[in-house]
Parts: sequence; C-alpha cells; structure tokens
Amino acid sequence: MYEFTKELQTGNFQMDAQHRQLLRALSELVEACREQLSPQVVERAARDLYDCAARHMEDEEALQEKYGYPGLEEHRKLHEEFRKAADRMKWSLTAKGAPAEGAQEEAEAAGRWLLRHIRQEDAPAAAYISQKL
Repeated sequence: MYEFTKELQTGNFQMDAQHRQLLRALSELVEACREQLSPQVVERAARDLYDCAARHMEDEEALQEKYGYPGLEEHRKLHEEFRKAADRMKWSLTAKGAPAEGAQEEAEAAGRWLLRHIRQEDAPAAAYISQKL
C-alpha cells in the first residue's frame, strides 16, 4: 500500500532506509486492519510500527544534532506530536482485544502524516546534512 517512491528519497542513506522500513510497517498495519486479522496480528503490527518509528525518530534527531541542523527543536516537537498520536492509535488498535472501529482510518492518517513529514520536514533536514558532509 505505502511505497517508498523516488519523490520520498531524501538522499540520506540512513534516513531513506528507515523510511522504507516505516512505510513497510505502516502498510502491514493498514492491511491487518483492513482484512480484520486477529487482534494478535494487529497488535503485533501496531507494536512493530511504533518501535520502528521510535528508533527512526531517535536516530534522525541524533543525526540532526550531530550536524547542527537549525530546525532540530521544531523537528523534535513534530516527532513528539507523532509519538503522542501513535500512543493513542496503539491503544485504540488493541483496546478490548480487537481493533476498534476506525482503526484503519487512524493508521491511514498516520500514513498521511508520515508521507507529508518526509517530504516537508525530513527532505530539507537531509539536504542540510548533505551540505555538511
């Protein structure tokens, strides 16, 4: 469902590799919700996405800090907003032993956020970092 296309490439190998992983994990979660797979499968997919996003954001912020990216604090705020939304989504996806109504829509909203974030926030950060290399 979510594919890492050329327009999502930032030019930073680490960021691009992690974006591919995030999109793969997100696709698995959306598919699990759409197909109404078992609560265990949905919960595992949600946990995988959450863990992948947490690692990525930590790595990305460290990279930006290492190279003195001037937009780091704003980037951290955006990541924190996503973490809070992901916490709510993870809870709603696994509450009551089954995906809650609207779980697929929440996962798709996370996908839209991620695609927008890569294009509008991560790409400029990667460009800045590449100038510093």
